[in-house]
Parts: sequence; C-alpha cells; structure tokens
Amino acid sequence: MAFAATEIGRNLYRPWVRQSNVDDFGLADSLGSLGGVAVAVFLVAAIVGRTRAISLGGAAGTAVGALVYEFLQPTLRSGTFDWNDVVAIIIGSVVALLIVWLIWLRASGARASPQLG
Repeated sequence: MAFAATEIGRNLYRPWVRQSNVDDFGLADSLGSLGGVAVAVFLVAAIVGRTRAISLGGAAGTAVGALVYEFLQPTLRSGTFDWNDVVAIIIGSVVALLIVWLIWLRASGARASPQLG
C-alpha cells in the first residue's frame, strides 16, 4: 500500500502540482523520499521479521541508512542533498516504524488472549 501511494503521488500528484503552479511546500518533490523509506522499512521488517526485536532493528537500521544516504548523495554523485528530503525521510521512517511496532504489538496481544466465540 505504501508503494502504491508513493507511485500515485509521484505520477499523478507531482505533475498536477507542477502544471497548476500549486505551492505545496515541496511535498511533491519529497514524496519519493517519504514513501520510499516507508516501503523500504516495511520490506526489511517483513523479510527479517522472525522476532519483534529483529524486525524493528532491521527496520530502524534501514531508516537510518536512508537518512545517511541522503547526506552522502553529493559525495557519491548519485543525487542532490535536500533538507525537505531529510524531513520527509524522518517523517516516513517514524510513521513506518510506528506501524511495524503496532503490528507486532497486535500480533503478540492476539496470541496472549485467545478469542472467544
């Protein structure tokens, strides 16, 4: 779902903002960072997620790696550094990590208290 939302934003929202001259405070240009980090966090959490600690650790490491990569882009000559992308990565990471944590919390609660009915 995060991937689909990111791609819809990049392919529909961004062109609309640019064509309409809407000032969205740089959101259209940072959607890739916002959604991309969420996709990466969810993917790593799912792949390595044998336990809550491993899942959250891998997801957090991915988030930190994305942030470090943003700062290294000019040095690596793979892109340009943008403070809006830094903010987007932080927001996307926090939201995605919170969702992963809530999923684990719900999963452990479901095992602890069996459903009656």
